[in-house]
Amino acid sequence: MRLLSIAFFVLVLTSCGFQLRGSGGYDLTAESVSIVADNNHSDFADELEDTLKSIGVEVNTMDSPQYVIRLNSETTTRRPVASSGNITVSEYEVRLRAIFSISSADGETLVPDTPLVAERIYSFDASNFVSNSEEESVLVEEMRQDLAGQLVRRFSATLRTKNAEATATDP
Repeated sequence: MRLLSIAFFVLVLTSCGFQLRGSGGYDLTAESVSIVADNNHSDFADELEDTLKSIGVEVNTMDSPQYVIRLNSETTTRRPVASSGNITVSEYEVRLRAIFSISSADGETLVPDTPLVAERIYSFDASNFVSNSEEESVLVEEMRQDLAGQLVRRFSATLRTKNAEATATDP
């Protein structure tokens, strides 16, 4: 009976479209992409490349790619958002902002310069500088992964819209 209840619960969850965070795939129809970054050593460009490769997209091909993703800027900022009773910072906000554009191989702009933003707040302990620094590094890496996912989802939605428009105009 218990096994039957668990099976029923799983069936109900999957039938409503429930997925654990991060388990959803991308339905990107692009086969090859070139990533052009203003900063040749951009960690965000590396993360985006890893994300695209993980879903089967050929990245930075020597042949002419179908699409070009231009990463125009990536900035990370940190600002205090809360202080303790003795006027020391107790929380910081870390913000990662990247600006990208996407064009087709023939130069048609599919997505004009578009900002992506991720923000996180973390507790700061002035007596434990090393762990604070490590926590901030982990948060920034997670934000890069989030932004790469946002970009790929935006790219995928743009291609779906473009393909739907092309299908609708074909007689």
